[in-house]
Amino acid sequence: MNYNLIGYLVYFVIMGFIILKVGFICYKNGIVFVSSLLPNDATFGLQINKLLLVGYYLLNIGYIIFSLSQWETMSTFKQLIEAISSKATLIILGLAALHYINIISLSVLLKNKK
Repeated sequence: MNYNLIGYLVYFVIMGFIILKVGFICYKNGIVFVSSLLPNDATFGLQINKLLLVGYYLLNIGYIIFSLSQWETMSTFKQLIEAISSKATLIILGLAALHYINIISLSVLLKNKK
């Protein structure tokens, strides 16, 4: 039996939930950082925050689609679980790395601003 179709569905559901949840949290809380960079123009800061959210979604959706093309045919349930967990782990680690890069870059910008 080929488990790839089941794997794709489970992978999309899990990663869709993670990406939407993390994106919403970053968007909601990110306005504080953006507004501290642009205190005189709240509208522009909000638009930058929306643009960051769109970029975040595009990057993650693109990587998910790309990673699906790298999957091999799975014939056992064990291979299915291994594939889903390894692909999800890569995306979650990538999200964490991007988050810390953004925080560091915002910190540097705020220090240079003062």
